[in-house]
Amino acid sequence: MRNKYLFVSFPVDYGNLVLARNLLVALRSRSDTSHFEFDTGSTLDTSAASQIGVLRRTGRRLRRSLALQMALRTAEQERRVVLFQQVAPAAFSMPVRLRAPSFILLDWTRKLYEPILKKKLSNGVDTFIHRKAMSRVTGVMAFTEAAERSVIKDYGIEAESVFRIPMPFDVERYQMAPARDGKVKLLFVGADFHRKGGDVVLDWFRARGRFRAELTMVTQSDMKVDGVNIIKNKPGEDMAPIYAANDVLVLPTRCDAYPQVVGEAASAGLALATTDTALGAPEVIVQGWNGFIAATENFQGELDSLVSDRSKIEMFKRNSREKMKGFTFKEVACAIDTIVNTTRRNLQ
Repeated sequence: MRNKYLFVSFPVDYGNLVLARNLLVALRSRSDTSHFEFDTGSTLDTSAASQIGVLRRTGRRLRRSLALQMALRTAEQERRVVLFQQVAPAAFSMPVRLRAPSFILLDWTRKLYEPILKKKLSNGVDTFIHRKAMSRVTGVMAFTEAAERSVIKDYGIEAESVFRIPMPFDVERYQMAPARDGKVKLLFVGADFHRKGGDVVLDWFRARGRFRAELTMVTQSDMKVDGVNIIKNKPGEDMAPIYAANDVLVLPTRCDAYPQVVGEAASAGLALATTDTALGAPEVIVQGWNGFIAATENFQGELDSLVSDRSKIEMFKRNSREKMKGFTFKEVACAIDTIVNTTRRNLQ
């Protein structure tokens, strides 16, 4: 018998939106899945400091919270398992007693970013609410080892209630990037140019890479750089042709949970080059097998070495595509079903 789910998505940014879409496709491929979008308007108003903006967001959150509670009651009547994307929707559901099995699916916690940014992102009240939300659900499914550790260590959730699942990527949508000779084709993708390390890539290209590589940068920044192909980033744009035209994804990000572009580029058979502050990168990148993960200060040197070895790049490209066989929609849906079914048996 197919499982029945209510998936509660949380589209606070483009990465979350892509993840929600992928999860929906994965779940609906093998289960009866209904969908509630818990859009609180956090991305609709940029006037965070204005009273009107605060009141508007507060009102929207209240309305969506009430609507979510109604959706949860319906899910209980229909005997659905509830899957929350991230902690926030689960926290907003707390006025309702959850009688149906429920899980939080997450790739980050606020505590994960604190050592990277060297500042607190959540006060004691936030931490208490998030801990409460995690402890009242049946379990937490983490997309990364880093998130799994944080849930257990930072929020005190029992390890037996925390599970690992692969991040869903539309692997079959992408064609393998072809083998090439000549200059290495490097690709940077990042709407937030500075946080994603676009300046690090540009500095390397100007100083060392201009005669050894070609560089394409997909970003929101309006900029023109001699010798660099700049493409204005458009959310929702089909990136498959851009991936297919390149060899190596370069992403020296300064802070990221699980950059979607890493999994997408690997699905398209690109070699991968990123930093250890891309917390989800170790899920996709096997060091020295399909790419490298470097400390920020070592990134340019590692990139120098990689660009000098075309045969290694071609090996990395093939291995990236092979690695992503474990991240297809089918694999992710099977992993979720297995956890839900096992947990149900243990609760009986």
